[in-house]
Amino acid sequence: IEYYFEVWDNDAVNGSKGTKSNMMYYKIPSLDEIQKTTDQNSDKVQNKISNTIQQAFTLQNQMEQTRADMFNKQELNWADKKKVKDMLQKQLDLQEKMKQIANENKENNQKQWDFRKKDSSLVQKQQELQKLFDELAGDSLKKKFAELQKLMDKMNKDQMQQQLDKLAQNDQDLKKELERTLDLFKQLQFEQKLSENIQRLDSLASKQQELSKETKDASDSRQSKQAQQDKNSQLQKKQDALNNEFKDVKTGLQDLEKKNSELESPTSFKNPSDQEQQIEQQQQNSSEQLSKNQGSKASQSQKNASQQMRQMSNRLQSMQQQSDEQQEEANAGSLRRILNNLVSLSFAQEDLMNQTSSENAHSMQFAQIAKKQKQLQDKAATIEDSLYELSKKAPQIQSIVNKQISDINHNMAEAIKEMEQRQGFEAAGNQQYSMTSVNNLALMLSEVLNSMQAQMKMKSNSPGSGSCNKPGGMGNKVSMSQIRKMQQELSQQLSQMKSEMEKQGQKMGNKQGNEQMNEQLAKMAAEQEYIREQMQGAEDEIDQQKKGGGELGNLSKEMDKTKNDILNRQITEATLQRQQDIIKHLLEYEKSERTQGQDPNFESHVAKKQFFGNQNPFFQYNRQKTTQSELLKTMPPDLNKFYQDKVNDYFNSFQ
Repeated sequence: IEYYFEVWDNDAVNGSKGTKSNMMYYKIPSLDEIQKTTDQNSDKVQNKISNTIQQAFTLQNQMEQTRADMFNKQELNWADKKKVKDMLQKQLDLQEKMKQIANENKENNQKQWDFRKKDSSLVQKQQELQKLFDELAGDSLKKKFAELQKLMDKMNKDQMQQQLDKLAQNDQDLKKELERTLDLFKQLQFEQKLSENIQRLDSLASKQQELSKETKDASDSRQSKQAQQDKNSQLQKKQDALNNEFKDVKTGLQDLEKKNSELESPTSFKNPSDQEQQIEQQQQNSSEQLSKNQGSKASQSQKNASQQMRQMSNRLQSMQQQSDEQQEEANAGSLRRILNNLVSLSFAQEDLMNQTSSENAHSMQFAQIAKKQKQLQDKAATIEDSLYELSKKAPQIQSIVNKQISDINHNMAEAIKEMEQRQGFEAAGNQQYSMTSVNNLALMLSEVLNSMQAQMKMKSNSPGSGSCNKPGGMGNKVSMSQIRKMQQELSQQLSQMKSEMEKQGQKMGNKQGNEQMNEQLAKMAAEQEYIREQMQGAEDEIDQQKKGGGELGNLSKEMDKTKNDILNRQITEATLQRQQDIIKHLLEYEKSERTQGQDPNFESHVAKKQFFGNQNPFFQYNRQKTTQSELLKTMPPDLNKFYQDKVNDYFNSFQ
């Protein structure tokens, strides 16, 4: 594009005078140029993240050495405080680098989609990853460090040691989040490169099809022998150019295979080398046939190559979709298990806190309580490892989630120290803090799981997504009879649990029984939630068929109440009676479902296409509306929905 600027003044007396700039040129970059630029920028971002991780690791070692040196000193001198100030400045420098990386990544993402067809799934993943970059580059930590630098000269040795401990923890958290972000970045780069190669393959297949048609038209036309040879020579040059383009695609797929092997959790991607050989053979045949003036045969070879490219593209797309679905299901399953473990940990910590408060700190039993607290700390560490590994695969998990579990471990460690010093009251306080952190973490993860399931449901309901790779997965419909049977089995378990809880009330000394009971309660709460989800699916289907699912929605709310009773260990006669009422209504719906299936007048109708405009606000509203309806509601049951949402927003605001 050639352009210039021309301006005029508004001199009405002497006449308007104008001037014109030099001619300027703007060239829209080709897809190859865009890809090359974005690849280079992505490599720069990746290298900067790796360098920042190394700097964080070095800083962490310096902090450990400084803490050890200070421990052996009676008082701190000016040089000691200068060391701490220097480390504070290095922390601030790391934050500033993360801010630069976040901005560069954002600009690179914008450039990538300016001239290329957008992939909604990749765009969403880019946005989620950008949120992680922005969280790491936040100014809240920078302000805290700046305030700390001002107070540094007034601190004594103990205060300085405490601040060093906090700095070391912040640096460790930053290093872990950087490593996690780097893994997610590599994973996203792999998915983007795969999507780019699929698009290039589709484009190449179209070009090959057009060339096949052009070759056929030239072969069918009546031309002189010399004219035919000249035309075939031109067609051969075009074919050779397409051959080179396909070699580039082949090289790109080979690089992808290498990148996949370098991922911490490689995908199921396999380079379709067998199809590549067939396509190359067809293209080579076409070039040779054109050189021999065999236009008709060349056209057929080109057509075969185009068809095989389409098949190869479909194979890669199917591979990508299947890998995404399997990863999403695996992430959701891992998150459910983590939530169940958190419920069990919360109950166990509550029991231990009550024992700590009531037991004499100088008794023999108090030492056993400290031992059990150490066992809970080990369980929390296992949950932390599982959650961190999951966060490397799921960008939906915010940075604050990993920080929350660090707080759990810190409070548990403090409780153990105080128990060793026979400080029962202080230990119980830290146990309370750790239990609160567990509950906060469970609320945050429940929102993440809710978001995951909503995304999976939207994908499964979208056109062309009828595949189901896992038997018994989300695509399978559960009948009303199955829902009723599951609810009956749960009702029997609740009745038995009520009797056991009454016995436990008479035998408070059976601590092992308490732990087993907590695990059973967690499993029953998860089972009730699963039944409620199946009920919600049945209600959605009934709504689509315009048969009215309002009463099913009421049953879903009743199941939610039962789940709250289980989580709050309040299984009463009212709970059991509610279960019987639920089963009764389920039985009525089951009969109605069976009668409907036998009704000869019942007809099925194809749904009419309706267009409702932009539905994004509606989906966003629904996600916000159901934020707290997932697996755990560990807040007091007397809080209504409004205040539950407010509390959850409050937790998420700590960044």
